[in-house]
Amino acid sequence: MRLGFFDGSPQYTSLGKKDICTEENIELAREAAREGAVLLKNIDQTFPLDADKIKTLAVIGPHANTTGAMTGNYAGVPCKIVSSPDALSAYGEVDYKVGCAEMRCMDDSLIFPAMQAAQKADATMPP
Repeated sequence: MRLGFFDGSPQYTSLGKKDICTEENIELAREAAREGAVLLKNIDQTFPLDADKIKTLAVIGPHANTTGAMTGNYAGVPCKIVSSPDALSAYGEVDYKVGCAEMRCMDDSLIFPAMQAAQKADATMPP
């Protein structure tokens, strides 16, 4: 009873994609994502990346190309989910490599291709 399960329909249950997925709301979500990124160290003032100097970018990590993990326990239907490699490809060539298929990295066969991609790229980023 305390959770409100018997209080009738909540006021927001009637909202659909037409109400939520507006350009204004999508831009607000982009802004929140940009401002929510945390950089713990910026050694040699690497960030923000210089688009004139960085033409190729290696994106490496088991979750770098996932979109399902980005929603967490969000129960709604997302308007649009863009993976890190897809988003970054707007700024240059992106070479995505898994590196390890899962966090424990029980199979190291994907590490060497990730290392090669990192060596060839102008910059390397985790997801």
